Amino acid sequence: MSPSDIPHLIAADLFVAGIATIVQSVGIWRFGVRLPLIQGCTFSAAIPMVTIGSQYGVPAIYGSVIASGVFMMLFAPLFASLLRLFPPLVTGTVLLIIGTTLMPVAADWVGGGAEVKGTSDFGTPQNLAVAAFVLVLILSIERWAPEWLARIAVLVGMISGLLLCIPLGMVDWSGTRDSPIFGLTHPFYFGMPEFVLSAVFAMCIVSLVTMVEATGDVLAIGEITESEIDNHRIADTLRADGAATIIGGIFNTFQYTAFAQNIGVLSITGVRSRWVTAAAGGMLLILGLIPKTAALVAAIPAPVLGGAGIALFGMVAASGV
Repeated sequence: MSPSDIPHLIAADLFVAGIATIVQSVGIWRFGVRLPLIQGCTFSAAIPMVTIGSQYGVPAIYGSVIASGVFMMLFAPLFASLLRLFPPLVTGTVLLIIGTTLMPVAADWVGGGAEVKGTSDFGTPQNLAVAAFVLVLILSIERWAPEWLARIAVLVGMISGLLLCIPLGMVDWSGTRDSPIFGLTHPFYFGMPEFVLSAVFAMCIVSLVTMVEATGDVLAIGEITESEIDNHRIADTLRADGAATIIGGIFNTFQYTAFAQNIGVLSITGVRSRWVTAAAGGMLLILGLIPKTAALVAAIPAPVLGGAGIALFGMVAASGV
């Protein structure tokens, strides 16, 4: 995709994540577990989507995402009763593979991004130094900082890396300058979805991993909030994830699930109210309607993303182990 497409993807993700978070927190009929959950795009689908996009094009990605959302909604009640068939060994192995397979993406970012790969601008000492700074800072915060700060180590590392890159002239603000303050995310921005059978099948398999991940998060949050979690509430969670994934495919984003980081935040802050996360969902939705926010995120230099990516993808792999 062209660089101008990236802010659109980020804005779409913020917008749909806000809707999904509100639905999970507040609940609408049989959609949403009514617990303090924050929703976002899952890493589990990243590599399959790259493969689908490379072979069949971007419209096939969105066709498979929409189809997988329908699959999640229909399969949710049965899956909730079959959880015992997915032991930690299975889900852990998949997470390990996802984390290690994403590492080459982070390596490209460290060098300066895939768009400069093979040129003299790739892998310069400055790019490597910035990525190393971000990675070391994140690991140091994660290891030695107070627990509340360690939970946002990646965020702190990326902001620090961005601030370091500004005086080095590595940040291009043109996209931020040209972006409107307010704007709606357009459905089917990249064209009408295409439903390729093999791509749909692959994304439905990935959906099983996403559903296991969401189930584990809900069970943990149920313990923290002292709420009883039965098969019906698990099904309500997964049904809402499926609906959010369908909306995501329409608005040019991807599969949605509950974020595991949310569990740590609840434990540290002591917040137990689902209305707090519902308000956070409203914030996400509003940010999704401000293209300048997405353009600002897209302006973060690739080496900063590389340092954070190595840490983040390493955490995914480590959680699998």
